[in-house]
Amino acid sequence: MIKRTAKVIHDARIFFFTFILVAFLYQVGLNPIDFGKYVGLKVVGAAKMNVSAGVSPNQYNKIAMQLEVKEDRLNQREVALGELEEKIVSNGIYGNRNLLFGLTFAIIALFMMMTTNFYFDLRRKKKIIMNSRLLKFLTRK
Repeated sequence: MIKRTAKVIHDARIFFFTFILVAFLYQVGLNPIDFGKYVGLKVVGAAKMNVSAGVSPNQYNKIAMQLEVKEDRLNQREVALGELEEKIVSNGIYGNRNLLFGLTFAIIALFMMMTTNFYFDLRRKKKIIMNSRLLKFLTRK
Protein backbone atom coordinates (compact mmCIF):
# COMPACT_ATOMS: atom_id res chain seq x y z
CA MET A 1 0.00 0.00 0.00
CA ILE A 2 2.77 2.42 0.93
CA LYS A 3 4.70 1.46 -2.18
CA ARG A 4 1.68 2.21 -4.37
CA THR A 5 1.10 5.56 -2.62
CA ALA A 6 4.76 6.49 -3.02
CA LYS A 7 4.57 5.53 -6.72
CA VAL A 8 1.50 7.75 -7.25
CA ILE A 9 3.19 10.67 -5.51
CA HIS A 10 6.38 10.05 -7.47
CA ASP A 11 4.47 9.95 -10.77
CA ALA A 12 2.60 13.18 -9.95
CA ARG A 13 5.57 15.11 -8.47
CA ILE A 14 5.65 17.69 -11.27
CA PHE A 15 1.90 18.28 -10.86
CA PHE A 16 2.35 18.75 -7.11
CA PHE A 17 5.32 21.06 -7.63
CA THR A 18 3.37 23.14 -10.17
CA PHE A 19 0.32 23.30 -7.91
CA ILE A 20 2.36 24.42 -4.90
CA LEU A 21 4.22 26.98 -7.01
CA VAL A 22 1.00 28.44 -8.45
CA ALA A 23 -0.59 28.54 -4.99
CA PHE A 24 2.49 30.32 -3.67
CA LEU A 25 2.46 32.89 -6.47
CA TYR A 26 -1.28 33.42 -6.01
CA GLN A 27 -0.81 34.03 -2.29
CA VAL A 28 2.03 36.46 -2.95
CA GLY A 29 -0.29 38.38 -5.25
CA LEU A 30 1.20 37.36 -8.59
CA ASN A 31 -1.75 35.47 -9.99
CA PRO A 32 -2.08 35.98 -13.76
CA ILE A 33 -5.21 38.15 -13.67
CA ASP A 34 -4.11 40.65 -11.04
CA PHE A 35 -0.55 40.64 -12.35
CA GLY A 36 -1.84 41.39 -15.87
CA LYS A 37 -3.99 44.23 -14.57
CA TYR A 38 -1.06 45.66 -12.62
CA VAL A 39 1.28 45.50 -15.64
CA GLY A 40 -1.50 46.88 -17.86
CA LEU A 41 -1.97 49.84 -15.54
CA LYS A 42 1.75 50.55 -15.59
CA VAL A 43 1.93 50.34 -19.40
CA VAL A 44 -1.17 52.48 -19.91
CA GLY A 45 0.09 54.99 -17.36
CA ALA A 46 3.44 55.22 -19.13
CA ALA A 47 1.89 55.60 -22.59
CA LYS A 48 -0.87 58.03 -21.60
CA MET A 49 -1.39 60.86 -24.07
CA ASN A 50 -3.85 63.73 -24.11
CA VAL A 51 -6.00 64.08 -27.20
CA SER A 52 -8.24 67.05 -27.78
CA ALA A 53 -10.50 68.07 -30.64
CA GLY A 54 -11.23 71.60 -31.83
CA VAL A 55 -14.97 71.05 -32.28
CA SER A 56 -17.29 72.76 -29.84
CA PRO A 57 -20.30 70.66 -28.84
CA ASN A 58 -23.71 71.85 -30.01
CA GLN A 59 -27.17 70.43 -30.52
CA TYR A 60 -26.26 69.09 -33.97
CA ASN A 61 -23.04 67.50 -32.90
CA LYS A 62 -24.01 64.27 -31.14
CA ILE A 63 -20.60 62.70 -31.54
CA ALA A 64 -19.00 65.19 -29.16
CA MET A 65 -21.61 64.38 -26.53
CA GLN A 66 -21.04 60.64 -26.99
CA LEU A 67 -17.31 61.20 -26.57
CA GLU A 68 -17.91 63.06 -23.32
CA VAL A 69 -20.06 60.21 -22.01
CA LYS A 70 -17.38 57.67 -22.95
CA GLU A 71 -14.71 59.84 -21.35
CA ASP A 72 -16.70 59.97 -18.11
CA ARG A 73 -17.04 56.17 -18.13
CA LEU A 74 -13.33 55.75 -18.79
CA ASN A 75 -12.51 58.13 -15.94
CA GLN A 76 -14.69 56.06 -13.61
CA ARG A 77 -12.96 52.87 -14.75
CA GLU A 78 -9.57 54.49 -14.24
CA VAL A 79 -10.50 55.42 -10.67
CA ALA A 80 -11.74 51.87 -10.03
CA LEU A 81 -8.52 50.40 -11.46
CA GLY A 82 -6.46 52.77 -9.34
CA GLU A 83 -8.29 51.58 -6.23
CA LEU A 84 -7.75 47.95 -7.30
CA GLU A 85 -4.05 48.62 -7.81
CA GLU A 86 -3.78 50.15 -4.34
CA LYS A 87 -5.58 47.14 -2.90
CA ILE A 88 -3.25 44.72 -4.70
CA VAL A 89 -0.16 46.61 -3.59
CA SER A 90 -1.40 46.89 0.00
CA ASN A 91 -2.25 43.16 0.26
CA GLY A 92 0.79 42.05 -1.74
CA ILE A 93 3.22 39.73 -0.03
CA TYR A 94 1.96 40.40 3.51
CA GLY A 95 -1.51 38.90 3.00
CA ASN A 96 -1.21 35.79 5.15
CA ARG A 97 2.25 35.12 6.56
CA ASN A 98 1.51 31.64 7.91
CA LEU A 99 0.35 30.41 4.53
CA LEU A 100 3.29 32.11 2.85
CA PHE A 101 5.79 30.40 5.15
CA GLY A 102 4.01 27.07 4.75
CA LEU A 103 4.09 27.29 0.96
CA THR A 104 7.76 28.35 1.02
CA PHE A 105 8.61 25.36 3.21
CA ALA A 106 6.61 23.01 0.95
CA ILE A 107 8.38 24.27 -2.18
CA ILE A 108 11.80 23.85 -0.58
CA ALA A 109 10.91 20.37 0.72
CA LEU A 110 9.58 19.32 -2.68
CA PHE A 111 12.72 20.61 -4.39
CA MET A 112 14.90 18.68 -1.92
CA MET A 113 12.87 15.49 -2.51
CA MET A 114 13.19 15.88 -6.27
CA THR A 115 16.94 16.45 -5.99
CA THR A 116 17.32 13.41 -3.72
CA ASN A 117 15.27 11.34 -6.17
CA PHE A 118 17.51 12.33 -9.06
CA TYR A 119 20.58 11.47 -6.97
CA PHE A 120 19.23 8.01 -6.11
CA ASP A 121 18.26 7.38 -9.74
CA LEU A 122 21.78 8.29 -10.85
CA ARG A 123 23.35 6.08 -8.19
CA ARG A 124 21.11 3.15 -9.14
CA LYS A 125 21.95 3.63 -12.82
CA LYS A 126 25.68 3.56 -12.03
CA LYS A 127 25.24 0.32 -10.03
CA ILE A 128 23.38 -1.29 -12.94
CA ILE A 129 26.12 -0.25 -15.38
CA MET A 130 28.87 -1.52 -13.07
CA ASN A 131 27.04 -4.83 -12.52
CA SER A 132 26.52 -5.31 -16.25
CA ARG A 133 30.24 -4.63 -16.92
CA LEU A 134 31.22 -7.08 -14.18
CA LEU A 135 28.84 -9.67 -15.60
CA LYS A 136 30.30 -9.21 -19.09
CA PHE A 137 33.83 -9.52 -17.68
CA LEU A 138 33.05 -12.71 -15.77
CA THR A 139 31.13 -14.37 -18.63
CA ARG A 140 33.54 -13.63 -21.46
CA LYS A 141 35.51 -16.50 -22.90
